[in-house]
Amino acid sequence: MLINLNCLIKKMFWCFFVLLYFFSFQALSQQNNKNNMTTKAKEWIASELTVPIESFKVTPPDKRVKVSKCKHEIKFDFPFDSKETVRARCQDPSWQFFLRVSSENLNTINILRPKINTKKKEAPKKMAYVLVASKNLMVGELLKEDSVKLEKKLKNMLPVDVFTKIDGLENQEMARSIKAGQIIRSIDIKAAKLIKKGDKVLFSIMAQGMLVKATVEALQDGKMGEQIKLLNKDSGQTVIGIVTGKNQVKGL
Repeated sequence: MLINLNCLIKKMFWCFFVLLYFFSFQALSQQNNKNNMTTKAKEWIASELTVPIESFKVTPPDKRVKVSKCKHEIKFDFPFDSKETVRARCQDPSWQFFLRVSSENLNTINILRPKINTKKKEAPKKMAYVLVASKNLMVGELLKEDSVKLEKKLKNMLPVDVFTKIDGLENQEMARSIKAGQIIRSIDIKAAKLIKKGDKVLFSIMAQGMLVKATVEALQDGKMGEQIKLLNKDSGQTVIGIVTGKNQVKGL
């Protein structure tokens, strides 16, 4: 009975010794794998950033993390803008770890933490062509093609009632005086009086398929498209016509 007990104790001792050796070997192997990865990471960083290898340190993974031996070359890269994190990757077996890089060397710190330009880029300035006076324009002056021109201006600085072309401004006159180079706005102009009371105007009308023209006298002022009264002094007859242009009317 005593002999059997001694044998059992010896077997238990040897089993404990084998297990202790096995786990110690595993732990040592794991530590070697971590040290190897950390060393290679430092060599890669020093070469990639052209900094002294002693000017920084790489923190290995936590001791509780298992790192299998890589059968191929470990690949490294910086996954973020900052160089304070390096990624280690293995193809077989497949794994990856993120290692922290730190330094107390000012030059190396400046390389690990590149300054990011946070200043917002200015949006391109939008421009627009608008009508401006090409000369000083006086109140009542009729707008003509040579009295205005197009100029490029900052779009966000323009009032809302500007003009981008001369088309449609015919038969308009200045409602107020403006200086050369000044932007022309809708409040600066008004419909011009193309006919004034007492003017001699050309009256045209179709009669029995024929165009008849006569010179008549305006009895009132008239703007483009307005109906005005006219006097035919030869016949003494009063007629009505529509203003179609400067000193021109069309009979109804």
